[in-house]
Amino acid sequence: MPYSDGNKDDWRLKIEGWKALDVTHLSFNTMGKGFNTAEAHLKAIKEFSETLK
Repeated sequence: MPYSDGNKDDWRLKIEGWKALDVTHLSFNTMGKGFNTAEAHLKAIKEFSETLK
C-alpha cells in the first residue's frame, strides 16, 4: 500500500476495503515520497501502524 499523500482517512478506507476481502497482511511503501532519512521513513511507518489500531 503506498504512502500516497499521507492522508490517514484514505489509508483507513483502503484498509477497510482490504479487510472486506479477508486480507491478513499488507505492505506499506514509503519510497519515492521525498523522505531523506531513515527516521522519516520510520515515522511514516509508525503513523501508518497507529492508523491500523
